[in-house]
Amino acid sequence: MNIRLIPNNLEIYFWSLIISLLSDSEVIQRLFRLVHAWAVSGQMLRYLRMALVACGAGFVMGLILGIAGL
Repeated sequence: MNIRLIPNNLEIYFWSLIISLLSDSEVIQRLFRLVHAWAVSGQMLRYLRMALVACGAGFVMGLILGIAGL
């Protein structure tokens, strides 16, 4: 198997799985609609900012602890 084809094969498998789940599963369809409504409402942006700040703080703390050798 050619190593260059592995990412393409994984992408094709991923999208075929997602498409089959979206077309067959009502639970996944509802979940997708809820996530889409949440993203469109603007609430997602607020949570994304908080998550970004938390990730940044964790990165800085890890960097400081790594430099300090703890």
